[in-house]
Amino acid sequence: MKKKEEKKEEKKEEEVREFVRVQYNVPVIVETADMALSELDGYIQDISAQGVMFEIAEKLYPGLLVRLQLKMKSDLAPLVGNVQWVRPAGDKYQVGLKLDETVAEQNDRVIDRITEEIIDEIRKDKK
Repeated sequence: MKKKEEKKEEKKEEEVREFVRVQYNVPVIVETADMALSELDGYIQDISAQGVMFEIAEKLYPGLLVRLQLKMKSDLAPLVGNVQWVRPAGDKYQVGLKLDETVAEQNDRVIDRITEEIIDEIRKDKK
C-alpha cells in the first residue's frame, strides 16, 4: 500500500504544467448551464492560458459548462469553460476549469487583459 502512495507522490512532484499559473484573487459571478443552480459568487484563485482555479460555496460537477464574469471588470467578456475537477476546501470547493477552445479568442482577450493588469501591479510595487 505504501508503494502506491509513494508513486502517487512522485507523480505529483514530476507534474509539469504546460502553461504558467499566476495567482489572481478576484471576485467573480459564476453562471452555469445547470438550470437548478442560480448565479453564484466565487473567487478566482489562479489563472493560466488554459484554465482557471476558483473557489465557490456550491459543489459543481465535472463536465459542467461555466461562465465566470469578473465582478470588477464588467466590461470584459466572461471566461467560458468546463469543470475538470472539484475538491473540498474547508466549507467551500475548489474548482478547476478548462477554458473552452470554441471561444478561445474571447478567453484569450480576457487573459491578456488580466495579464497586463498583473504586470502593471508588479511594476507599481517595484517603484
